[in-house]
Amino acid sequence: MERIKEKIKDKSSDKHKILIVNTSEIIEHNGLNGLVAMKLAREYNRPVLMVKLIGDKLKSSAGNINNSPVEDLNKLLTNTGKFICRGHANAFGVEFNVADAKDIFNILEAELINVNFEDVEYEVDFQWTNVLNPTVIHNLGLSKDIWCNGIDELLIHLKDIVVRKENLKLIGSTVIH
Repeated sequence: MERIKEKIKDKSSDKHKILIVNTSEIIEHNGLNGLVAMKLAREYNRPVLMVKLIGDKLKSSAGNINNSPVEDLNKLLTNTGKFICRGHANAFGVEFNVADAKDIFNILEAELINVNFEDVEYEVDFQWTNVLNPTVIHNLGLSKDIWCNGIDELLIHLKDIVVRKENLKLIGSTVIH
């Protein structure tokens, strides 16, 4: 991840609407590209194409963020006529010709010119204002084993709640500084 982030920073790839990263020299095992693409999408808060050079094509994985303003990344890319996409709407295999890379960049930037990935809205499952119910939150956390395969982790919005550091009890290995 550190080498990939360094490459993104060096090329200023994170300044673009869709993050396109060539991992040919970085990731050897192709099965990791999809996982890394989704992790980068969450970290950079934008769609990601993780590609490797194979002959005259760039191939591998694409992933989109939850609640993205681009509802179907696969459809967006396919509609350009420059991509072959296989899979789900927001996590799929992708390939395109190296010779089309500059055109693709320009097409995507123009298509997404009015899209703001920084202003993503989330629908929360629970909201507490002024009063916090730690027992309910703890019990919800105990259900974490059901979050997968289309069941997202719960989102809880806490509003206008003051919690003192000494009143926090951490579950897991996270450390507060």
